[in-house]
Amino acid sequence: MKRIGILALVVLTSLNILFGCKAEDKTDQISGPHKIKLATLNVGVAEEIKKDPTKIIQLFEKSQEELTSELSSALHVLSEVELFAIYCSLISYSMAPYGNSTEIEFKNLLEEQKLDCDNYAILTKHLFDMGLKTAHMENSDSIKFLFVGWHGGAVGNHAQIFVRSPDKSMVLDPTIGILAFADFDSIASGKPVPSSQILDFSTRPELNDYRQRVIESISNGLYKPSDLLYYFVDFQEYLHPKSGSAHWYTPGAALLNKK
Repeated sequence: MKRIGILALVVLTSLNILFGCKAEDKTDQISGPHKIKLATLNVGVAEEIKKDPTKIIQLFEKSQEELTSELSSALHVLSEVELFAIYCSLISYSMAPYGNSTEIEFKNLLEEQKLDCDNYAILTKHLFDMGLKTAHMENSDSIKFLFVGWHGGAVGNHAQIFVRSPDKSMVLDPTIGILAFADFDSIASGKPVPSSQILDFSTRPELNDYRQRVIESISNGLYKPSDLLYYFVDFQEYLHPKSGSAHWYTPGAALLNKK
């Protein structure tokens, strides 16, 4: 988890702990409860956005119909801005394979050859903000991004995004290309989420074991309140925390700081 690396407040011996998720790169083909493959989500799209990030709205508009058609009406009726948040998460996932990185600036993230879990979360929000600068979306200020880190529990050391609107909440996990319709309280308290509420958009074989681990943790309610490492509601504070994990009064930070 890069929060620690940036602030240099905790010395860890493992780069995997220092910079990202405790996830193994397996090659077994494992799909989520609802496996979705979008024709409009491919390496070419990611490369276009790397060259010109302002194109993200144009590309989103091209893929919006396909994305909407894949989301069954039995799940949720999503607003345009909610769909765009999902799209930004999927584009972030497509930008680079999993690996260690300490970058947080938008331009640098676009150029990275590998990204870790908080890189993916940060890049998702940068892409979202870029899109809103170049196009108007109705009620764009009605959704909030929450940046949540876990440590020591069902999913190990990991970062996820909760996107909250007045009517619903989604968990976006751009590290592994999945989303779940659930709110923070439900996830953190270990409330099981029906598999029908979890979608897997992944296109790469990497992290398949870990993807399945996260999906099972969500669907079986394996998260615990004691897994919480951090909870940021402000993007800039997430990028530049006022203190490091040594001063976070969370169960996850207490466990991490014992190492």
